[in-house]
Amino acid sequence: MLCVRESQKSIAESAKRLVEDTIQKYNAGDYFEVLDKLIRTRSGGLYTFTGMKDHTAESVKSMEGYRRAWVEEAQSLSAKSLQLLRPTMRSDSELWFSWNPRFKRDPVDEFFRAHRIPDAIVVQANWRDNPWFTTELEAERQNCLRFDPKSYDNIWEGKPRAAVEGAIYADEIAEAQTAGRIRDVPYDPMLKVHLVFDLGFNDSMAIGMAQRGPADIRLIDYLEDSHKTLDWYSATLRERRWNWGSLWLPHD
Repeated sequence: MLCVRESQKSIAESAKRLVEDTIQKYNAGDYFEVLDKLIRTRSGGLYTFTGMKDHTAESVKSMEGYRRAWVEEAQSLSAKSLQLLRPTMRSDSELWFSWNPRFKRDPVDEFFRAHRIPDAIVVQANWRDNPWFTTELEAERQNCLRFDPKSYDNIWEGKPRAAVEGAIYADEIAEAQTAGRIRDVPYDPMLKVHLVFDLGFNDSMAIGMAQRGPADIRLIDYLEDSHKTLDWYSATLRERRWNWGSLWLPHD
């Protein structure tokens, strides 16, 4: 069983503790051997834990022997990681994804709920489906509905957010989405692509890519990552082979 997250800097950030707690909860310790970085079963099975963010097409081949993969917090899984993981799991294998919906454009949501993959089983489970739903949780739900109605549908009903929570222009972004102005915008090779940077290393480096049309500004792509060098960003951008224009850095 391969237990996956998009980003896992240490075993402490993995789902290993959750698996350990579940073993203890069901008094199943006789069937498992819990080690520092992995869990073995007495019958020869193996649970390992990995982050997909730093894997390449070559390194992901080490996962080919696994029969099951579980992606926890799958709303954070990138499109690249999803593309790497799917063909790695061969026939007679299963991939499990568990996630709290974030945005409609998240790769896992697009793959399973927008495209409706025919051989996938998709289950939506909310608070009303929980047989152990307590009075304390019900009070918390009612408080959210009363005091934070904008977040309620996402937190309690599993609906994607309309915009990034806390964004400066959250209301404007929601309005643009309602008006249909947020959609796929194709690259026009006749126009320059301008880059707008928000610099970061430990926190995120964000790069927006825009083209100026005759009467509009088209935001056509976006790149975000952390702990990567400027050489890495440069190489990643050059792969697009676009008609590059100006590069804008923060004013400070």
